[in-house]
Amino acid sequence: MGQRTTESEVGFLSKLVTTLYTKKAEAIEKNIEDGMDVDMAVDHRVLQAMGKWVLDNGVFAAPDSQDTESPLQARLKEIQARSGKMVLDFKKEAKERGQG
Repeated sequence: MGQRTTESEVGFLSKLVTTLYTKKAEAIEKNIEDGMDVDMAVDHRVLQAMGKWVLDNGVFAAPDSQDTESPLQARLKEIQARSGKMVLDFKKEAKERGQG
């Protein structure tokens, strides 16, 4: 029987993937802010892989208060407006997969 992966190894890999996806997302955002065409800035395969990773790993966040718009909600609306609505709606994706 093969050697099992330890929790520490899985944690390390999870942190590494999170870091890499975060850096990639920041680079995409910077390119869009610098005026790059969204279709050129965004590799949709990478974006889909990021969304799949979030959903497959059960990453959930506590909902913000519904009374006011959070900074994240405002930022996402701004990015969506500039990108022609090409930003994944993780909440919708999760519901479609029966996870939300």
